[in-house]
Amino acid sequence: MDTAVIHSNKMSIKSTLKLLLILLPIFGLLAGIGLGLILGNTAFETTSDLYLKIGVVLLPTISIVILALSRYFKQIDSL
Repeated sequence: MDTAVIHSNKMSIKSTLKLLLILLPIFGLLAGIGLGLILGNTAFETTSDLYLKIGVVLLPTISIVILALSRYFKQIDSL
């Protein structure tokens, strides 16, 4: 019984670490984009224009970050 609980806790910690490795850079990028838009005083004609520009920056960056973090995912799995 204790072994199952310990295994469950390990898996929970591993998945939390992976989630943090993905979400923290995303939130950092969003905060950076938002701050850049505020400080740059950028005006957009429509909301979809804003979403398009954020998506153009965010999606490739997220894919690169996930590829770079795959090494760390393997290390987390081996814990």
